[in-house]
Amino acid sequence: MLGLWLLVLLVDRAWFAIDQSAPAWDQAEYLTAALTYADALRNPQWLSGSWWVDFWRLSPKVPPLVAIITVPFLWLFGPTADAATALNSACSLLLLGSVYAIGRRLFDRTTGWWAALLCSVMPGLWRVRLDYLTEFPLVTVVTAAFAALVFWATGGRFGPWRGRLAHWLWAIGLGLLLGAGLLTKQPVVFFLGLPWAGLLAVALWRSRWERVTQGLLALGIAWIVAAPWYQANWLFVLSGGKRATVDSAIVEGDPALNTLDAWIYYLKLFPQHLSWPLLGLAIAGGCLAFLKYQQQLAWPDRPLPSSPTPKGDRRGWLWTLGFWLGAYLLCSLLVNKDWRYVLPYWPVGAIVLARGWLVWGARVRWSLLGLTVLLSVLSWLPPTAAGVAPLVPGPMRVVQWGPALPHAQVVQAVIDHAPYLQSTVGVLPSTAELNQHNLNFFGAARNFQVYGRQVGTDPQAVAQDARSLDWYLLKTGDQGSMRGRRRREAQAATSQTLRQSSELQLVEHWPVAADAEWQLWQRRSPSVTVAPLANPAPLKLMAQLPERLPPGQVAPVTYRWQGPAAQLQGGLALLTWQREPTPDRPAGRTGWIDDRAIGRGRLMTPLPPSTGRAWEVWDRSAMVLPPDLAPGRYRLWASLLPNDPQLGDRAQPIAIPTEATVVIDPAAPAQPAPELDGVAQLRLLGLQLRSGRSGLESVFNTIGRINQYNPNQTYVAQAELTLRYRLSQQPDRLGWRYALGLAQVLDRNTSGAIATFEQITQAEPRNPWAQAYLAVVRLYEFQTDAAWPAIQQALVLAPRVPEFHYLKAVAHAQRWELGRAIAELRIGQSLEPAATQGHHPPIGLIPPTS
Repeated sequence: MLGLWLLVLLVDRAWFAIDQSAPAWDQAEYLTAALTYADALRNPQWLSGSWWVDFWRLSPKVPPLVAIITVPFLWLFGPTADAATALNSACSLLLLGSVYAIGRRLFDRTTGWWAALLCSVMPGLWRVRLDYLTEFPLVTVVTAAFAALVFWATGGRFGPWRGRLAHWLWAIGLGLLLGAGLLTKQPVVFFLGLPWAGLLAVALWRSRWERVTQGLLALGIAWIVAAPWYQANWLFVLSGGKRATVDSAIVEGDPALNTLDAWIYYLKLFPQHLSWPLLGLAIAGGCLAFLKYQQQLAWPDRPLPSSPTPKGDRRGWLWTLGFWLGAYLLCSLLVNKDWRYVLPYWPVGAIVLARGWLVWGARVRWSLLGLTVLLSVLSWLPPTAAGVAPLVPGPMRVVQWGPALPHAQVVQAVIDHAPYLQSTVGVLPSTAELNQHNLNFFGAARNFQVYGRQVGTDPQAVAQDARSLDWYLLKTGDQGSMRGRRRREAQAATSQTLRQSSELQLVEHWPVAADAEWQLWQRRSPSVTVAPLANPAPLKLMAQLPERLPPGQVAPVTYRWQGPAAQLQGGLALLTWQREPTPDRPAGRTGWIDDRAIGRGRLMTPLPPSTGRAWEVWDRSAMVLPPDLAPGRYRLWASLLPNDPQLGDRAQPIAIPTEATVVIDPAAPAQPAPELDGVAQLRLLGLQLRSGRSGLESVFNTIGRINQYNPNQTYVAQAELTLRYRLSQQPDRLGWRYALGLAQVLDRNTSGAIATFEQITQAEPRNPWAQAYLAVVRLYEFQTDAAWPAIQQALVLAPRVPEFHYLKAVAHAQRWELGRAIAELRIGQSLEPAATQGHHPPIGLIPPTS
């Protein structure tokens, strides 16, 4: 096995040395997750409970094991895609060893060896082995867990141990591997659930209580291993599961379960997974073995010619075919289908194929194996790939020659122009070669200084997308996979708006083909700029804005900060515009706030050493002027909240050396302004949250859009800290308190959110939505009994709001009262407006992350 693995390793590394392709969508997203965990593990706090919670929440939608075990390879070989794929080479060793062990245990040594050999050349497996995806580690862990299951059930030796002790050790190993599978990808249950349940049922039937205990022990260990991540992210798992199955199946047009196509879908993919030579010889071998068996039945006394096929084992066929058929049926039940989803059953399927191959003589086997290898190699080469596609069908995996695509150059250009800032690049195209995910990965490899995010997908947000970022990456020619006419129109409109904007300039361009080039555009006056000063300076603030502004508008303002890096980095500024006192007292509000992070929290940490020097930060932004402001002159007052919790939460005054004033005049003309920063927008969302259902959709849409512009969502913590301080000074500001609750929910600070919404329900007990929000957060923490009074009160105040019945259904479900949960769900659906009946989701406060 070691020799076979070394040969596979040599071929794989040769491929990666030659291939210059960039990671596509999923691959780049997984690579970025691995870099995120590598960064988190540089300074671990193993004994801190909060650190572990944050650690598991780094990957809220995708189980994190693949990313975590990739970290050592990134540390050893560097933050590159090729380094990450070294994980697949390690998985190959475990996979080949597991297949060999299963084949040898259930049949014989020759079967195990040929099964491992077929696994190494199977096109379905080498396609994912030559990529960084979760599928190949999933294939490995499923096969290893099935091997543990086989040895546990059949009494296999565990190293030097035999008998009862070996059974217990295999049960423990099975539990660890099941837990690892759940932390790799949830479909592991489709492959291992039936074999485990079947063995447990047989043990119960035969009253083998020790075996039952071992099976339950394995399940308990699996849950202990996987539970921390699922407990931290269960809501994302449930909501993401629906999007990944039902919604994706509808979008991709997968066959419905009541059609024959749904049940033969994966059967038709056999040639893609195996290639015709490999599949054909196995089928022919099976037919030949059947004919020999029939001949023996007809003439039992006639001696058969010697056969190289080892004698079959009924137990082996029961295990292999039972596993394969069960997995096939369960995967076919999944409404969303893809050629990668069933790959974990093929290593065990390779044992079945090996039995078919072993019917033939060595010359035939080795000749067909050589042909399979040759066709696979030819399918990798651009000149011959199309020619061999009929014999090796399926997704083409062609090596990319020549220089690498200019992702790294794009990232470097952004860093060169903004060396002290974290920057977000709006990516318009969505092709396998260029998309937001792979640009984001190359930016993450540079200390997370550059992020890539897709813009131009919503026709109603073209204007916001075009003015919310400082950087945009466009491409001529093919724009890639834009599903839906509206998305294509939005992409085209955004591209045209950006190219025609006088506020943007073309910084760099890179030809990538005869008819295509990448274009990097930058805002002429970036929203944030940072520069070192020649001389030291204390912290101070200057503001530039029009002399006169009307109330009720978004107004432009530029803040210029100067000071030492220690105060600028991560500093939170409490900015208050207060009306200067006058003899007359006109009606209206006499001030507003514009709290924000210095430089919007985008300053790199730490800034380069600048002994004896200070830094200057320009923040070109906007602020919201309340509509009920009293006319008059308003002056800016500023304080700094410490960015170090050990310094306390006492605000320190910030010097404003030059006059920063503005006259509020209803007759003044409105001024053009850029987009509001994330903190200001989140404060405004508190008022919409208070209005209930009518504001929820706008809240979620706005948050989703802000998260695109602010990828690490630093605005959430900034808003939470500043609002908490403001409310300590003005506790009666209910709009701020709603915004604080929303910020705490987005930050998943559930204990803080519960306290905030409890205060809100006390302040306005007649608002049913306040009760509902409190119930949502308590249900998220599985505090069902504590959530029940809030749900009941919401239903008393507004019995015909469907969301409140959905909340009651969730509460019943958490109590395992499934009948009552279904009844409440139906009541809620019956109360839905006709246009949305059956489609409106239950109330939730945690939108998807970007």
